[in-house]
Amino acid sequence: MAFEEATAGWPVFGQEGCWLLRPYLTDGSRRTPALVFPLMDNKHNALTKLDARAVSDNIQRASVKCIATFTGLGLKLYAGEDIPKSDEKEQSPRLPLQQTTPKPAARTAPKGEGAKAPAEPAGTEGIAPADGAAQFDGKAALLAVCEANPLQYADKLTSMKAGKAALDHLGLSKGEDIKDKAMFANVVTTMVTQWTKEEGIKITKVAMAKEIDTLRAICEEGTPQQAAQGIVAYVEGKK
Repeated sequence: MAFEEATAGWPVFGQEGCWLLRPYLTDGSRRTPALVFPLMDNKHNALTKLDARAVSDNIQRASVKCIATFTGLGLKLYAGEDIPKSDEKEQSPRLPLQQTTPKPAARTAPKGEGAKAPAEPAGTEGIAPADGAAQFDGKAALLAVCEANPLQYADKLTSMKAGKAALDHLGLSKGEDIKDKAMFANVVTTMVTQWTKEEGIKITKVAMAKEIDTLRAICEEGTPQQAAQGIVAYVEGKK
């Protein structure tokens, strides 16, 4: 999620009585067309005077509209419609695994014996739970990549700042906002894309898209260390 800028750091276009924002979605290498979003007050009247609060509020509204327009996520809510409701008879039946089953009564241990943890099935020791993806630590993953400094900045602090800039570019405020490997891949590829622009490296859109897809696959399927190695390989290939 990003905004076109009239001047560096200023996303507002237009003139008094006709102020506009230009939001668009991007994955770091590709982007959607920019929408035109007029700055309005809470009564949907066009603003004639700007202040920091007015710009901030409208940036949030424009972000919601942009996401809804290009992904369909929450589109009905943005349009002011209520959450769709349906009768119980119209609801699809639950799958067998979704059926509610009564929990077995807790077994009381014999007096004098402590409660014993249930034994794991043979051959499953050390295997991560099926919902491991939900426990992805995005902050630790991004920190590991930034500390490795795969983009070969002058120091680790600059590398950390590059990671923060990538978060800001995607509308994320901190590492904890990275909830899964797909979001982690978005941050890493954004870091690489921004580095490529900073270094003035000439590369075709097709070639860049291929490089980004390769790096994204490494981020989603491998470890943060492997992601850092993938970035190093990219950087070495551009020297």
